[in-house]
Amino acid sequence: MDRQLSIPGLPHALAKDGWWLDDGATPPAQGDGGTARAGLRFPRRIAAVLSLVALADVLFWGKAPGLSLVIFAAAILAWGLPGTKAGWRPVGLFLVAALPAVEHLQMLSIAFLLVGVGGALIWAHHPAARLSVLLASTGAFLARLPLAWLAQLDPRRLIVLPAVLAEAPVPLARGLLRDWALPLGGTLVLAALLMQANPVLAQLVRIDLDLWQLAQRLVFWGGVAVLVAPILAPVPLRDRAARWAVMPSIAPGWLNSGSVLRGLAVFNLLIAVQSLTDVTILLGGADLPEGMTLAEYAHRGAYPLLAAAVLAGVFALAARPFLGERRLIRPLLMLWLVQNMVLCGAAALRLDLYVETFGLTYLRLHAFIWMVLVAAGLGLALWQVLRTRSNRWLLVRGGVLGLATLYFCAMVNFAQVIAAENVTRAEPDLWYLCGLGPMAAGPIVESGLGRVIGRSVYLGPCRISRPQVEDWRGWGFRTWRASRYVQGVMVEAALMKILIVDDDPRLRELVRLALERAGHAVITAGDGQQALIHAAREAPDLVVLDVGLPEMDGFETCRRIRARSEVPILFLTARDDEIDRILGLELGADDYVTKPFSPRELVARVGAILKRTARGAAPARLERGRLTLDCHARLCRFGPAEIALTATEFGLLARLMQDPARLTRRADLVAALWGAQSAVSDRTLDSHLRNLRRKLAEAGCAGAVETVHGQGMRMGPCR
Repeated sequence: MDRQLSIPGLPHALAKDGWWLDDGATPPAQGDGGTARAGLRFPRRIAAVLSLVALADVLFWGKAPGLSLVIFAAAILAWGLPGTKAGWRPVGLFLVAALPAVEHLQMLSIAFLLVGVGGALIWAHHPAARLSVLLASTGAFLARLPLAWLAQLDPRRLIVLPAVLAEAPVPLARGLLRDWALPLGGTLVLAALLMQANPVLAQLVRIDLDLWQLAQRLVFWGGVAVLVAPILAPVPLRDRAARWAVMPSIAPGWLNSGSVLRGLAVFNLLIAVQSLTDVTILLGGADLPEGMTLAEYAHRGAYPLLAAAVLAGVFALAARPFLGERRLIRPLLMLWLVQNMVLCGAAALRLDLYVETFGLTYLRLHAFIWMVLVAAGLGLALWQVLRTRSNRWLLVRGGVLGLATLYFCAMVNFAQVIAAENVTRAEPDLWYLCGLGPMAAGPIVESGLGRVIGRSVYLGPCRISRPQVEDWRGWGFRTWRASRYVQGVMVEAALMKILIVDDDPRLRELVRLALERAGHAVITAGDGQQALIHAAREAPDLVVLDVGLPEMDGFETCRRIRARSEVPILFLTARDDEIDRILGLELGADDYVTKPFSPRELVARVGAILKRTARGAAPARLERGRLTLDCHARLCRFGPAEIALTATEFGLLARLMQDPARLTRRADLVAALWGAQSAVSDRTLDSHLRNLRRKLAEAGCAGAVETVHGQGMRMGPCR
């Protein structure tokens, strides 16, 4: 004879909730008119909880959450789906809700993920239910989760559990022992033998017993079990449709057709005055009151105008039921909505002026979004009035609009947007930029304000972490994208930009491929005029210049580039006459390669020039009497006068000034400037020395470079 367990003093709600402890029990009937129930039955629910606890240990213990949370939510959904009958729609709903969490893990994306899991479970178990019923059931399911989590911690459950297990027709322990003793025992024996034969496997499962860590892990497992068990529990379907309030039935006495009509007339007049004032000041350039700046005017008005627009929407809802009672209410209400949409635009203009003066912040960016959302909501209200729709129609579509806005916001890296705006300011707030966190590192590094050192980005007085994906469990699309952004900026900064100028497209392509394979960024130009434009706009690190160009030859192009830039120039030409080479060097070229040439030799010459122009071994400042070199700014001065030197001339003078009393051999100078394996002739070195001496002498420093016959060169006194 079946016996029914009765525990005196046990609350009815708790006793009712303990039905699932009985393997063959039928759940008690629930209210809300629903008979179908979503969720797992015992003991499959126990197996689901145990497997999810094990998965959580692999995904989360000691690791930062990221993509792992989406995988875990997908596992919960997989356990909760009713076999293959669920269909693709619930899975599609979950995938859409999971996208924000894949993009970036934050409170908003976690909320979407939780709603997606709950909605998919309800939909999978009740595919024929109406949309309103599904929404209500999902809301009820999510609303009861906090109480269900707390109920799992009720110590009175420990009293119920052994008693119910003892009353079960087939005790759980006996059933588990019968079904799982052989598989588990055999697995343990086989695993022990394999670990003895395979030290790699033994190392993978090696256990360092730490009692404190074990205690923490047990608490973690228990917490996961408490969180996931209610999600897998049966949930009733709410059959009752949502009840919508009807404004006239609850309207106070002072809200009537007459008061609405008079209010609309007065409110429209006030808004018209406000809009006219904003137009004359913001667009017409009218004068502000004495002592008030445009930024102060913008700040004082942006948020109050937005609040007024929100109240306008509320008033439109309240006035909607009275449209048919007075003929003038409809046109005045439509005018009221249009004017408040204009008011949102004025508030946005004011906020834009304030941002232009003081910079962009989270609050100001969120205010922009809210203004657009309010304006769109007012547009829906206007359409409601035009098409004579109900308030329910407006509230449903307004809710969908708000949800879509939140979903879109969850996919946008606002930190990067704010940083990109603020780094362009003359005096950006470095502390605020630091507070934006790793997701803002890309624009900060690209602007030059931040320096990447190891895993950090140093920005003035503060430091932020560099965005990096440490482990696949913590992967997020936004983190990956921000990391690629920073890495791309670093690589682009490390690449040397080279301008190739040649009228032969095939030769340009050959040189471009050779230099790009060597790791350089390449810009091409077909004539001298294009070369001047690219040189001014792109600021290349080196120019490879042909002499025989149409209209403006290479010599003239070199002369014009050199007039405003000290960028290294390498002549690449078919003219191999000595006079052409000397003329090119006299014009300020750093090297001269004749056609036909070897691409490998060209790459080597380019590398040697870039190496000596970017040489960092020299001190930041070199001095010889009144002659000074600023190696960082690459400036040469004699007293207050600045001396314009080419990159080769600057490197030559810096090499001599590093040890001014020492004699430096010509071969050592060539090796330092062009590389030990270069085939630079003495005439090339002599040409650069001659130009350097001439420029120093013109500045008043004659005799600065002395030649000791047969021994080398050294610095001499300026005379």
